[in-house]
Amino acid sequence: METSDSIVMRCFTIKYFKSVSSASSVFYSYLHDSTIPLFHFLIIPDSVNFADKHSTYMTIILVIVTSLISIVCFSKPDFMAQLQFNPYRVYHKKEWYRLVTHGFLHANWFHLIINMFVLFTFGTAVENYFKQLNTADIVKYPNINFLLLYFGGIIISSLTTLKKHRNNYPYNAVGASGAVSAIVFTSIFFNPLHTLILYFIPLPAILAGILYLVYSHYMSKRGGDNINHDAHFLGAVFGFIFPLLIDFKLINIFLQQLNIL
Repeated sequence: METSDSIVMRCFTIKYFKSVSSASSVFYSYLHDSTIPLFHFLIIPDSVNFADKHSTYMTIILVIVTSLISIVCFSKPDFMAQLQFNPYRVYHKKEWYRLVTHGFLHANWFHLIINMFVLFTFGTAVENYFKQLNTADIVKYPNINFLLLYFGGIIISSLTTLKKHRNNYPYNAVGASGAVSAIVFTSIFFNPLHTLILYFIPLPAILAGILYLVYSHYMSKRGGDNINHDAHFLGAVFGFIFPLLIDFKLINIFLQQLNIL
């Protein structure tokens, strides 16, 4: 019988491990409470290989459903008010569903398009990584793992905000940034040396990710820009450790990509 260690090493040989995303894409720091969103952090992969045969319909479904709900709410503010993340109502009124539903809302077209573009490009990559793990008998249900990552990112990224603003009734938040940050950092876990462009500077993905975390932490402490940096930070950390929650031996994949093993 093949051991877990040998499965991990077999999984990410040339036969299985391929980057899967279409053309250049954007990674951003783009989350707001209830006012004007701010686009302030840009990372673009230099090149990717759309060569994998696996289907990526879970990402497509999430993009379609999120887009439809967001577009409907553009013209129905009452509906948005019922679904947006209001920590006061979550904590005091026990409206826990808001921890999830706010991830399907966006403030405007620009906010929606950026989120869905990033979700599609990085989400398809992560779906394929999970399905490659399934091929190697490491992950039994890749689609379920992908959904756990996405919805876990939405919820986990909101916990600090819930604690900070549980008594702040006017505070509201919308957007899928926490979940998308989780998706991006899972892709960094599986391909840490892929080149990303940060402010026109090409960097290894792992370095760009570290700079992003440092920036998010700094801006969270600084405050004053109407952006939920805590959600970015928590979503990113959750996404990076998520493969280890599936199987801790997957750390060998990360180390192997860095040429440490």
